[in-house]
Amino acid sequence: MFFFFFKAEDGIRDAQESRGLGDVYKRQLLNSYSSISLAEASSGDTVTVVSRAEVPRAPIRPQVMRNSLLAAVAGILRAAGIAFRVEYRDDTVKTPDDAQEVGRGILATVQRASGNGKKRPQELFALNQTRSPVTEAYRTLRTNLQFSSLDRPVHCLVVTSAMAAEGKTTTVANLAVVMAQAGKRVLLVDADLRRPAVHRLFGLNNRSGLTDALVGEPAALNSFLRETDVKNLRVLTSGPVPPNPQELLGSQRMEDLLQRLPVSYTHLTLPTIYSVYIQVVAA
Repeated sequence: MFFFFFKAEDGIRDAQESRGLGDVYKRQLLNSYSSISLAEASSGDTVTVVSRAEVPRAPIRPQVMRNSLLAAVAGILRAAGIAFRVEYRDDTVKTPDDAQEVGRGILATVQRASGNGKKRPQELFALNQTRSPVTEAYRTLRTNLQFSSLDRPVHCLVVTSAMAAEGKTTTVANLAVVMAQAGKRVLLVDADLRRPAVHRLFGLNNRSGLTDALVGEPAALNSFLRETDVKNLRVLTSGPVPPNPQELLGSQRMEDLLQRLPVSYTHLTLPTIYSVYIQVVAA
């Protein structure tokens, strides 16, 4: 009996040990399965397609349109900067406001007449277009000249410009006409000995004139004065063009001639060149 009981206890102990080993193997298998499941889950495809890729129909670079627009904007900005710099450094007088800024008054503003080419048309607006705005501008100039020197009336006017073909002949001719129409005795002297044109405006010949009066006898001056279709207006044309106009107009004979003419005439107007303008005024 005792022996049999001992054997039964050994069998129970062996069974318990085997069961414990089985539990250990079971847990190891479960852990291995979990590890394998995690490995399979982590190695699976987790990429999600948001949108399908498409082949572009145009090249990505160069972007011709964008680059062209940027170049155009940059060019415009550069041109504007250059224009602003040129305008800022430009100190020339172009408008009446510019003249007033440098301390010079404006007697009148005459609009530019249209013509063919670069030259202004030479026309007697005051005689042929008496109601035009240009004629009214010359009348305004005449009135302002009279009121600008009430104490010392003007007897001699010199009309000049810095360059040729800027309208000094047209201006002086129309100014002489409106002065004569106001009842003043006017003598128009064409002192432009390079490109004389007063005789063409009044339809006169230019075979003799100022140059002959300068080299001839002083008593023969009146013989060179020409009558015009305008009452109270006489013209002394330039005469033959000399080879040395500056020396001739700056001579003592020219000064003497200018001093004799205003005695008989209320107004004397002379279109001339820039260099002679300084000499005449200084005299």
